Amino acid sequence: MGVSRASQIVDANFKIKGLDALNKELKKLPDDMRTKALNGALLASTKILKDRAIAYVPVDTGNLRGAIKAGRAPKKQQVSKWNPKYKVSIKKKGKVTILSRGKKRRSNSTFYARIVEEGSSKMQPRPFMRQAFISTRGQAVRVFAKILDKKIAFFNKKLQRLRS
Repeated sequence: MGVSRASQIVDANFKIKGLDALNKELKKLPDDMRTKALNGALLASTKILKDRAIAYVPVDTGNLRGAIKAGRAPKKQQVSKWNPKYKVSIKKKGKVTILSRGKKRRSNSTFYARIVEEGSSKMQPRPFMRQAFISTRGQAVRVFAKILDKKIAFFNKKLQRLRS
């Protein structure tokens, strides 16, 4: 009788305190500019986590390193327009390798990533996503605040030009 292991997924929601001034400025912007500012800041902070995960991933062939991606979550996972969700994940379809006689083989990076992260009965876990998350969460929040501040300033200048 085998023991099934539940897949451990790092799913984090941040509530950032101390950004009241940025929040007030953000609320002054029109809806489309507010969405663009938030999306740009979230994508920048997500890319930091992606880069750190790529640095931590153990490399044999390089397929897993190339399969790590960052971006906006699919629409079905989005809560609302004002609460966008971004994620760092592994591409479902791996790299295509052309074998002899024109046959193709696609690596299964998603399956392999879970085994590397959590381990198996024959392999010790070598977590790279969790380590990347733990080591970059503070930096990601700082980058989010910095980029959001820049985006708000940019859109405020743009509004001033349009009004004059």
